[in-house]
Amino acid sequence: MSAVDSLLVWTDTTAASAEAINLGSCPRRSSQDVPFRVLNTSEQYAATDVTVSIDGADATTFVLSEDGRRFTAALDLGTIPSATMTANLYLRRITPANANLGNGDARIVLTASGWTT
Repeated sequence: MSAVDSLLVWTDTTAASAEAINLGSCPRRSSQDVPFRVLNTSEQYAATDVTVSIDGADATTFVLSEDGRRFTAALDLGTIPSATMTANLYLRRITPANANLGNGDARIVLTASGWTT
């Protein structure tokens, strides 16, 4: 495996890999779904046992889905073949009525347990 073998968050809105997904100003007691994909950048290796999760101080205000209907704290995507992008996944933000105003802190974490040819 080399430095170019990695998993990236890819957004439909920018058609590029995303270091961050900016949700803008989020009113209290609201929710928003944001589609994204996971790209395996490796030209040679499949990423195995890929999981998607959320961490950060505000991680509990986000959930993930593969179909846009059933949401959970983490997703198990299985194997992503080399040079392949997943179908749309969904990040749902749920802002509680008593949420602090200001910027939040959470990030999408992509983990592969291994890489194989």
